[in-house]
Amino acid sequence: MRIEKRRSGLRFDEADEVIHWSVNSVAEQVFLDNFSCYLPLGERFFVDSVRYFENRITNKILKEEVKYFIYQEAQHSISHQKFNQVLFSNNKLAHFSELYIQLLLTIARNLYSKRFQLSFTSAAEHFTAIISDWLLTNEEAFLRKNKPAVARMWVCMKDRVPQ
Repeated sequence: MRIEKRRSGLRFDEADEVIHWSVNSVAEQVFLDNFSCYLPLGERFFVDSVRYFENRITNKILKEEVKYFIYQEAQHSISHQKFNQVLFSNNKLAHFSELYIQLLLTIARNLYSKRFQLSFTSAAEHFTAIISDWLLTNEEAFLRKNKPAVARMWVCMKDRVPQ
């Protein structure tokens, strides 16, 4: 499966839409809010870990996939940075999640080998895929019970969610 290049077109105009976005599940919202705090820093770490090995790739298709991966991680990060700006301005505890992740990733960058960092990236991308599978498996219910701008961010289907 090829990586598809998509631009981030998400906007979060109303703080209430970000702060109280889940109608039915506080646990789901808290989990995904914390996951969003992790994503921009994690994606930067992922890109750096892949980029370190990029010059060793000789396969042209794989080299192109790495460029798409880097592009898509940057676009994904933009969406979560926009979301997180509103989240942080209205939820001071969210900063602790970001600081915790920043600490863990700083430790990983400074104590572990580049090969370990790439392995961690692979494992974290698998974890992200598990969450994505859960969101898309429960897409209808997720879209129905959550506010549109945030639902669009999580299921990445701008054309299927009301603006």
